[in-house]
Amino acid sequence: MPRDHFFALLSFLSVGDPEDLAAAASDGKTWRVSWLLRHINQESVNLFQPQRDLAVDERMVKSKARSGIRQYIRDKVTKFGYKLWVLADSRTGYTLQFLVYTGKREAPGPHGLAFDVVNKLCTVYLDQGYKIYMDNFYTSKRLFEHLLERKTLACGTTRKDRRCFPVELKDSSWERKAQRGDVRWIRDGNVLYMQSKDRRAVNLMSTMHTANQHVPAKRREKRGAQWALRVIQKPLLVHEYNSGMLGVDKSDQIIATYNVLRKCVRWWKTLFFHCVDIACVNSFILFQEHRKENPAVPELSRSTYFDQLAFREELIQQIFEYDEVAQARAPFSPPFSPLDPVRHQPKRMKKSRNCKICYEKTKAQNRTNVFCSTCNVSLCFLPSRDCFAEWHSRQRS
Repeated sequence: MPRDHFFALLSFLSVGDPEDLAAAASDGKTWRVSWLLRHINQESVNLFQPQRDLAVDERMVKSKARSGIRQYIRDKVTKFGYKLWVLADSRTGYTLQFLVYTGKREAPGPHGLAFDVVNKLCTVYLDQGYKIYMDNFYTSKRLFEHLLERKTLACGTTRKDRRCFPVELKDSSWERKAQRGDVRWIRDGNVLYMQSKDRRAVNLMSTMHTANQHVPAKRREKRGAQWALRVIQKPLLVHEYNSGMLGVDKSDQIIATYNVLRKCVRWWKTLFFHCVDIACVNSFILFQEHRKENPAVPELSRSTYFDQLAFREELIQQIFEYDEVAQARAPFSPPFSPLDPVRHQPKRMKKSRNCKICYEKTKAQNRTNVFCSTCNVSLCFLPSRDCFAEWHSRQRS
């Protein structure tokens, strides 16, 4: 498809009714894509049954459009863009639910923004015994107790300045004296608070672990002038948190591989293209899971290296009912003219090489830093030895 044709079609793209004032009032800043956001969330839940471990994290959709909901986060790789709260399956990276953060215009509830975000994302999965992993932005004792009341376990990192964090664990002298592998903990009701020292001290809280569960972990340490391998006891809480939090990161990695995101004049179209990416990646994960569960079905058999790119190409063929993917047309190239002054220009490079004409004549190693940019051949270009003109005269004859 020609570029101008594509942009002409893109200019007519619309998800919602631009004259629907009621939707604009109820859905807020994202009303132009609110129907699509709800549809993707609903279908993602209906089509996939996640395993027990789920992860809550944030995602940045790259954009520098002039929009009131664009965020700037200094420590992120993608510093400018739209912030999404995402719930994903920890094992596959399947995006289950996501919310678009529209800024301070969202009035949080009495327990804060993080409490509201986790509850909205996990509404469908409460009272079913799931495990929710999250980072220190979301964790609080009030949230963990609420999730436990709804038969949902939780685990995550926390901060020492957070309300209800035990005073006994705020002593910073322990962090300086503790050795790698040391642990201290305290239980407050159903919530376990733990400090674990590896390279640095990490604060965690959980309603699904005990303090005496450990797994062996190997660490390299320098003893004198030699590096030695040491086995330490790593808390199971830390081990499962590290693996459980991979869900959104996996999803981001798969989406970034072949995303359809492109620069748009209208800011909401960026979210539209991101929804297309979520739908494609979720479909790919569903197809791969279906293949594993039904290896004997011939319609699901694919090559060993069937990746996301092959899946997207096959998806396009099925949607548009194409038998094969059309080959891109080669760009037009004008006929070669050896003495075309526009195409064959002498240029200089930093390093010098042997002149091709001089070497063919006498095997002389006359070094020159002049070359023809079209022929990619090093040639002398001097008043006394014009190999550049001689070379192109040969090509013409």
